[in-house]
Order: sequence, then C-alpha cells, then structure tokens
Amino acid sequence: MSENSPKSDMPKQVQWDPSVHMPKRKPAWPLVIGIIFILYASFGILGNGMGLVMMRFSTGMIQWQLDGDPLPPSMVLGPKMITVGLFGLGLSAYLLIAAILLTVRRPSARKHFIIYGVLALALTVIRLVNGLVDMASLDRWSQQYPDNQYAQSINMPYQSIMQVSALVVFVAFWLAVVLFVLIWFGRVKTDPNQITG
Repeated sequence: MSENSPKSDMPKQVQWDPSVHMPKRKPAWPLVIGIIFILYASFGILGNGMGLVMMRFSTGMIQWQLDGDPLPPSMVLGPKMITVGLFGLGLSAYLLIAAILLTVRRPSARKHFIIYGVLALALTVIRLVNGLVDMASLDRWSQQYPDNQYAQSINMPYQSIMQVSALVVFVAFWLAVVLFVLIWFGRVKTDPNQITG
C-alpha cells in the first residue's frame, strides 16, 4: 500500500482487560473473622453472666456436704470475684461491638480489637493468678476441715490434676485468642483499606 493511500476509518480494536473492567472484590476475612468473634463474644457474655449468677446460688448446692463447716474461701462471692466477673462481662460486650464493626468493614474496628487484646491479656494474667491463689486456698481449707464430704472429694489424687489441667487449658486458649488478635490487627492488617477493600 502506498504512502498516499487514505487511512482507514475503522476504529482500533481494544483488548478487554478483566482487571480494569471487573469490579474489585472486597476481602472476605473481615466478615469471616467478625462473625467468629461475634459468636465468641456472645459465649463470653453468656458464660460470665451465668458464672456470676451461678456463684451466687452454687454455695447452697454444696452446703449439705460441709457438715456445718464454713464455705471454702474461693467460693465466697466477694468484691474481688464480682469485680473480675464484671470486668470479663464488660470485655466480652466490648469485643461484640468490635466484631460487629468489623463485619460492616469499619476501619475503627482494628483499634477496638487492639484495645480488647491488651485488656484481655491483663484479664488472663489476673485470672491465672486468681486461679492459683484459689487452688492454694482450697487446699489449705481442705486440710483444715478434712472430715466433711466436700473436703474429702477434693482431696482425691486425681482432683488436683484435673484442676491444674483445666487452668492450663483455659489460660492457653485465652492466650491463643489474645495473641491472634494482637498479631493480626497490630502487625498484619494495619492498612484501613485491608478492611474496607
């Protein structure tokens, strides 16, 4: 074709690029993790609330086993136990709010999860110390009042192993959740766009 030939009026064919024309998919993880923590927080609210209520009435359930001996100090519903229980209840409610914010992709959810992680770590340490103190207190009480049925039941060899095992499992689970929250929201997902998409 010569240089003087007229140019074609046909438009150039544009290649379709899916990355340009397709809508960007939002990340699925905020919805998945948000729902998981909504369930986790709901169980926390139920567990802490029921724990406070049951502790108030559980003393009457073992009173007949004491044969007139006083209650173990760890079963007396005092200010320390109420404070720790209410703190756990409030923390679970705070986690529920953070999880709901995450499911609707609010960037502020990250800040609330980090605050929850720090407070939950402190609560885990407090509950670990309380658990060890209560176990030692219960052991002293059972040695002081060895004749009642309740003291005899907790003095069985397997009972102390079960108590220690339950405490270890509880603390390990809580630490795993807390460390996941602090690492995921504090180190991995630091950009608001990773939540909003």
